[in-house]
Amino acid sequence: MDETTEKEKAEFEEEASGEDEAAGALSEAETLKKELEAKLSAFSELNDKYLRKCADFDNYRKRMEKEKYDIAAFATENLMRELLNVIDNFDRAFEHAAKGCENEACVKAAASIKEGINHTVKSMHSTLTRFGLEPITAEGEKFDHSLHEALGEEERTDVEPGMIVKELQKGYLLKKRLLRPSRVIISKAAQKSEVPPDAESAPDSEPSPEGTVH
Repeated sequence: MDETTEKEKAEFEEEASGEDEAAGALSEAETLKKELEAKLSAFSELNDKYLRKCADFDNYRKRMEKEKYDIAAFATENLMRELLNVIDNFDRAFEHAAKGCENEACVKAAASIKEGINHTVKSMHSTLTRFGLEPITAEGEKFDHSLHEALGEEERTDVEPGMIVKELQKGYLLKKRLLRPSRVIISKAAQKSEVPPDAESAPDSEPSPEGTVH
């Protein structure tokens, strides 16, 4: 009887010990799970911060590149505008080179000057074209506010209103961006002459005064 009791007691203690070990293992697993979840949460937070920093840096890099491009473009635009003024002066000199010449020698000299001016202007245009300069087509085109600047209007019956009939100063694009608008004259509809209403026709003969005998 004592032996049976001792055996049952030993088995009971062994079973209780196993349950305690299982409970301890379960508690340890729960602890490890919570620690893992905390580590994962911290990792996720750090990863989000890292991604935000990467995005901020990428935006900063793009902004710096744009500012660098804008600075270079601004400097180029100013230079191009100054060179266009020089070309404008050459064009005016070309137009007036032969004016006032009254003898053959003067005409020949003027022709030689015009040839030199023309060659210089063509060379400048060729060089500036390689840097992205592009002339704007104007005369004969429909007026476009984004490309042209209207300095006046001219009544025309041969073209529809709003067409460019004269270019006063050539416009240019620089790398597809407006550098200088074309200054132009545009057409407008001719006004119809207003015919005053016909005056009432006077009677062929005035009525005779009362009492007058014909």
